[in-house]
Amino acid sequence: MKRSIYILALQMVITICMLFVPICSQAQINGLVQGKLPNGLTYYILRDPSNAGEVNFYLYQNVGAILETNKQYGLAHFLEHMAFNATEHFPHGVMTYLRDHSLVFNAQTGINETRFQVNNVPVADSEVTASMMLLLKDWCNGIKILPKDVEKEANIISEEWRQSRNVNKRLTEAIAPYIYNHSDYATHNVIGSEKQIHSYTAKDIKTFYQQWYRPELQCVAIIGDIEPTEYEKEVKRIFGAIPASKKPITRENALVPENDTPLYYRFIDKENTSNSVGIYQRNLAITDPTKRDVVGDQLKARLFQRLASQELAMLRNDAKEEFITATVSYSPLVRQYDQNAWDFVPYAGKEQAALKQILAIRERIYRQGFDSEEFEQAKEALYNEMKPLMESDNLGTPDNWMDVFKQNYLYGMPLESFHQQIRRSVESLVDMEVEDLNAWVRSWMNDKNLSFITYSANPSDMNVPLAQFQKILAEVKEDPVLTFDKPASISQLIDYKITPGKINKSTLIKDMNVTEWTLSNGAKVLYKYLPDARKTIYFVGSAMGGNSLVTSKDLPSEKAMQSLIMQSGLYKYSRNQLYEWLQNKDIQLSLSINDYTDGVGGNTTVAHAEDFFKYLHLVLTKQNFNPAVFNKFVEKSKYLYSNRSKTGMSAVQDSINTILYPPSEDNPREDLAFYNRMRLQDLPRLFNDRFGNAAYFTFCLVGALPEQEARQIIEKYVASLPGTPGVAPRQYKLKNISSPKREITCELEADLEGDLGEIELAFTNDKPLSAKEQTALNVVKDLVQARLFDELREKEGGVYSIAVDADYQQVPRFMEELKIHFTTEREKATRMKQRAYEILAEIRTNAFTEENFKKVYIPLVIEQEAQQKAERDTTESTEETDPMLWIAMLNAYVEGHKSNSKDAPEVINFRDITRKDVADVLDKLMEGAKKRDITVKSKQEQYSDF
Repeated sequence: MKRSIYILALQMVITICMLFVPICSQAQINGLVQGKLPNGLTYYILRDPSNAGEVNFYLYQNVGAILETNKQYGLAHFLEHMAFNATEHFPHGVMTYLRDHSLVFNAQTGINETRFQVNNVPVADSEVTASMMLLLKDWCNGIKILPKDVEKEANIISEEWRQSRNVNKRLTEAIAPYIYNHSDYATHNVIGSEKQIHSYTAKDIKTFYQQWYRPELQCVAIIGDIEPTEYEKEVKRIFGAIPASKKPITRENALVPENDTPLYYRFIDKENTSNSVGIYQRNLAITDPTKRDVVGDQLKARLFQRLASQELAMLRNDAKEEFITATVSYSPLVRQYDQNAWDFVPYAGKEQAALKQILAIRERIYRQGFDSEEFEQAKEALYNEMKPLMESDNLGTPDNWMDVFKQNYLYGMPLESFHQQIRRSVESLVDMEVEDLNAWVRSWMNDKNLSFITYSANPSDMNVPLAQFQKILAEVKEDPVLTFDKPASISQLIDYKITPGKINKSTLIKDMNVTEWTLSNGAKVLYKYLPDARKTIYFVGSAMGGNSLVTSKDLPSEKAMQSLIMQSGLYKYSRNQLYEWLQNKDIQLSLSINDYTDGVGGNTTVAHAEDFFKYLHLVLTKQNFNPAVFNKFVEKSKYLYSNRSKTGMSAVQDSINTILYPPSEDNPREDLAFYNRMRLQDLPRLFNDRFGNAAYFTFCLVGALPEQEARQIIEKYVASLPGTPGVAPRQYKLKNISSPKREITCELEADLEGDLGEIELAFTNDKPLSAKEQTALNVVKDLVQARLFDELREKEGGVYSIAVDADYQQVPRFMEELKIHFTTEREKATRMKQRAYEILAEIRTNAFTEENFKKVYIPLVIEQEAQQKAERDTTESTEETDPMLWIAMLNAYVEGHKSNSKDAPEVINFRDITRKDVADVLDKLMEGAKKRDITVKSKQEQYSDF
């Protein structure tokens, strides 16, 4: 559980930290050694003890697909694949070595760069760390590129190409000439064509390798729990031996020519999922930190996106929008270019009205700008997102550091720690004025470098010609500036009398030092005081029931109700009024309805605790369901259904869903008749069925709110909720909408691009598994994945990737499941599927080798024991301060897993699992299981050899 919390926090750090790359004088990073070798290769070596006992190795190659000639499309990517075959120091293959040593690795080729990495290498294993240095060196100039390996990788890359051929890929390639104004970016798609993939020889790849993999275009980074000076000696020795280029290359960035007239394109594809419009503006972004306030511009982009999105939301909140959905963004496009994008789906027949509305908002922002009040609110919200990061002890991952080094290597961005970066960003944000943001917007928002693109499934839809776009664009410039009615301020959120309830009973749960309150309305609250929780509080609640209690007659209206919660405001307040009231209150609150539970959850600061619970009370007791909002929702639903893709993979998926989950009273088709059965008058009743009786709920209040204050707030705003004390606990009803057939085997043909065979295998059973069997099932997942990878990809060259999932649940019923999915050629589908069955039989009968077992068993043992050690090291320091940890513990308590008791779930270590345990649990799962064997093939006439 802790691991998932830390990963979530890390993702937030990545989003915030890496957005704000500072420009300032060079700052020293403790433990960093950097330099450039005489041959031109750049290196960064950082002591980062955050992952104790591990080191990470990176090679950044300033070479990507954009450097290919028209006869070389796909070679940069092909070369990346070749890097995992035979090299100078790994004659039996890099992939073999990495997998034999259970190492985590990755590589990716982009339009401008190629990146290799090996992560979490144990520092104590000097033989492996030394091998990684040689591996990076081999990637620089020691890849063998043997004909047999080229043939093998051509097949694998061909499967990768096949797997990617869908409507999204066709869309990306079709609009590229209009996004990039027919420049090289429009034609270089990284992977190339299937015909080209199979045409390349070892000589072709070697030529590209020797031409571009040069030390002056290479950057090595080594990051981990190491002594940098010792590693620097080896870097100089090993990488210094790479010969310098006879004629060093200075990498020039590709340019996109400007266009004064909007570029226009109609994307029409029978599998396109919705009729929509995109307005895109490409902007040159100066990358030299001495010529541009990089951090300021990136902060402004973030603020612009937030504020422009607010304007779209204001239209929706007032039900004045002419579009079903709309988004706006300002983000990097390709190297040294940014893009402002407005994408929207208009209501039926409202294409031009929606277009004019979007362009009017764009024009309003340009001419009038954002006002100081909304700017200050957005600035404070962004500041509040960044402030906790300044106080965090664990900022950044090795990948984050690699990105920092990349920015320094490419653009000369100064090197600073993540805390320094955030402090600089906060300083820049605090100093920023609304005039700075508006001037920045006006510096690029004009009619240059525009693209206007429509998307539809049929030629008769979205027929808005370029001339009409230009006409509307000219009209909004002449029209008065679009204005928004400022919502009346909310002076007192709850202006009526609330009769407080009482805490009738208080019980101390001694082994957790948690207090349980039983309220006068029947609800229960588990309270845990954490004085060091950084002035935050978390409040969550759940009740049994969920969708399982909805009658078949109510299913259409229930869907509408769940979709329209909070969409019509609360009490007498509009959504825009509530939005204004919530500004800078740091309140997060949401409701959830799942298959078997109903939930409420949120968090806030101690300073805003009472406002949070006022808002919670209003959400649970004063929901509005406005007729105009309801009618728009039904109209939108019907429109999206009528315009859904009815061909290709969408049609296949509809067929598969019908086979696996046949329509019934509990599983009606969501068609026009379904939407016609939605009834506005049912929505308040259905909402109250889920949230109208507090006695069904158990809540958890965790954080820095002192007990006396917590008691007062709970009695006033939670104990006062409607509830029926003494009511029997609500129970869910078991529902199973899947087909009752034990075995379903089907083969479908569809109008799909390319020579395609797609396989989906699933085995589901309903037997209870012991703790040891549950642990063994996790080994089964990795073992099946590894065996299929070895056989279907590496040996057969028949697939690119294989998805394997194994899962076990006890609630609402016992169920274990194994799923396998992969894509291959049409003619190979039967054979690849048969091999998959043979591998399952091999594992099920314990016929796999000890080597096969150790390949997956050892990494699982190592990872688990490292995680257990980290948890032991951090539990004492975090247990009393981590609200999320306590929320998880209390949820487990509510669900019946008593803390520190014999009832707690048994934990079985991977080290205790044997080959026989793995074979036995797979046999138990598959014996008598429901089997789903589905094959989808492209129609034979739909493809040619290439």
